[in-house]
Amino acid sequence: MGTGTGAQFADPRANPEPQAPRSPARLTAAPEELEELHRLCRQGHLYDVERWIRAGRPLQLAAGSPAERRRHLSALEIALDRQDHSLILLLVANGYDLALEPECPLDKALRLRRRDLLDLLLEWGADPRRVDLDILFETYDSQLFERFRELGVDLTAGHAMAYALGYHTSNKPLLG
Repeated sequence: MGTGTGAQFADPRANPEPQAPRSPARLTAAPEELEELHRLCRQGHLYDVERWIRAGRPLQLAAGSPAERRRHLSALEIALDRQDHSLILLLVANGYDLALEPECPLDKALRLRRRDLLDLLLEWGADPRRVDLDILFETYDSQLFERFRELGVDLTAGHAMAYALGYHTSNKPLLG
C-alpha cells in the first residue's frame, strides 16, 4: 500500500506558492497502485485525479523500486505529453517529487516549446542542471540559454555547445 494517507491537499485554484511547505512525496513500490491514476491522467479526468490526491493515494513510484526497472510513463510524463498545465500544477502542488523522475521533465517542456510548462516546472523545483544541453540548444533561444546559465547550468559541459556550434549551422543564437 502506498504512503501519504492523511496528507494535506493543496488546491491549485487557490494559487499555491511554490516556496510554501509542501506535502511529502506520495510514493509506492507497487506500480499496480498507480495504474488507475495513470488512466485518469491519460483521460484528462482532472477532478478524479483531485479526488485521488485528497484520498491520500500515491502519486509516483519510489526510487529504487524493483518495478522501476520496468519503465512505464509516470503521471507527470503523461501530463506533459498531454501538455496539461492544470494537471501538472495539481501534481506538483500536492507532493509530486520532480527529482524522482527518471528523465528530466524540463527536457519535455523544451521539446514541446512550452515556455509556460518550463516556467511551472522550474518554479516548483525542477533541477535545471539535469536538462539535456542538446535539447536546450535545439530550441535556438538565446534567452533560454542565458536563463539556464544564470540558474547555474554549465553550457560547455560535455562539449555540448561546441557540438551545437559545429553541427547545427542554424544555431546562430549561440554566437550572440
